[in-house]
Amino acid sequence: MSLEEASRLLDAASCITIARQARSTARGYAYRLSLLVRRTDEGELRRLVKAFGIEGNILPISARGAPYYQLAWYGHSAIEVLAAAKPWLHERAREAKLAEKFWRAGQYEQAQRGPIADEVWAKRDELYAAMRELKAELSGRERTVSAYRDLSTL
Repeated sequence: MSLEEASRLLDAASCITIARQARSTARGYAYRLSLLVRRTDEGELRRLVKAFGIEGNILPISARGAPYYQLAWYGHSAIEVLAAAKPWLHERAREAKLAEKFWRAGQYEQAQRGPIADEVWAKRDELYAAMRELKAELSGRERTVSAYRDLSTL
């Protein structure tokens, strides 16, 4: 699978999320950036990992009797994959751009020593809310067929 083919698959079949998770911290929560892909063919996910050259977690999942697999990239790995896929993203371009902005503005690349500044938390909170709003907007409209048309060649 080429990088372009892998990127088109991500564009059509991935989920980019910023999850707010309960934590035993001063704020009581933290954020987790994720890039997820679910498929019934584990081999297809392994080819996706190979195409990007960035390790991810592949786990078997069963729901309603239909077995499938989920590939997950978190944090820095998710940002690296999205950066590599950027030239071919269309349906997920706005989500990917917001995820990158969240990562940079949230200062996740910097070593965290001591408490995180209030203004950094405020920016993380703002961008988390922006991703939720974008997801709500995108779920309100039907995704275009163009992102799916070439998947049969993968």
